Amino acid sequence: PEELGGHFLGLLTGPESGLLGWRTDARIKNLREANPGVLEKEAGLLVRSTDDLPVALETFVIATWPVLSEGQEKSLPYSESRNIPSMLLAFAHPAEALGINTEPLSKIAKALTGKSLFGWNPLTAREYDETLSFAESLFDIFKEWGWQPRDLWDVQSFIWVVRDKVEPIQPDPIADPEPT
Repeated sequence: PEELGGHFLGLLTGPESGLLGWRTDARIKNLREANPGVLEKEAGLLVRSTDDLPVALETFVIATWPVLSEGQEKSLPYSESRNIPSMLLAFAHPAEALGINTEPLSKIAKALTGKSLFGWNPLTAREYDETLSFAESLFDIFKEWGWQPRDLWDVQSFIWVVRDKVEPIQPDPIADPEPT
């Protein structure tokens, strides 16, 4: 799994990718150099796992969290615990997995549903399962609209395009009065 995981991490962080941004790419490179084989092995196990995707993702997060969080105590890398494994899964399973870019996805989910998908913690199986349900709902809506989405990368693309154009749902003061 280490060789396969190394190839997937190379796709994710290579110069042509840009999915994670240059800071995260550089951080992953440094983590790989400081902890040879650890991320590679877990990435390989993740993309080849036969577990449900949320379970496989959480297994990766649990196994890599000590490496990801080392030296980051003042600013724990929760976003990296979301984007690294979810993007790896999206490469391996584009029809079933959504790659997470935390800020745009959180903004769209909050605007459309009124609730947050993530807590201040490493990504959990439950959170990823809810993320996938949200993405699948969008995918189904796109099909209803006749947009012909191919996979969840089309959902990801939609999220990235509209992220700066949405306004959060405002509570209806009559239907949702503030508690007294």
